[in-house]
Amino acid sequence: MNSFITITSQNNFETTCNTIKDIIANNENLTLIGDLAHHKNANRVGLTLRPTHLFLFGNPNMGTPLMKESTTIAIDLPQKIVVWENEKKEINISYNAPKYLAERHGITKNLHIIEKVAMALKHMAEKAASAQP
Repeated sequence: MNSFITITSQNNFETTCNTIKDIIANNENLTLIGDLAHHKNANRVGLTLRPTHLFLFGNPNMGTPLMKESTTIAIDLPQKIVVWENEKKEINISYNAPKYLAERHGITKNLHIIEKVAMALKHMAEKAASAQP
């Protein structure tokens, strides 16, 4: 089983990042916990890194039951999405595969939550990757 899912964006890096940030900000069930521009942090210390931006966000109504079932899943929560540019200058969106996380942490009672998380992440990534008008 793949541990993460990656799709290629039809948008530039900035548009892809802004769309993800807007999706999180406009969803009352989600909280943006972290917003890390790894490439900018690298530049601050004189290093170079292709554009790489990590978003950490969560929904306690989803995460709490998972952590109650298996505390170790807390190491993989909150959810994360990374937008990154590859060597071909393609913009990609990657995130942990929720079904893999369920397997990794022995989640069996809350698979309905895993499915909801999987659909939400897929929708978020697809919307950010779709051509913007």
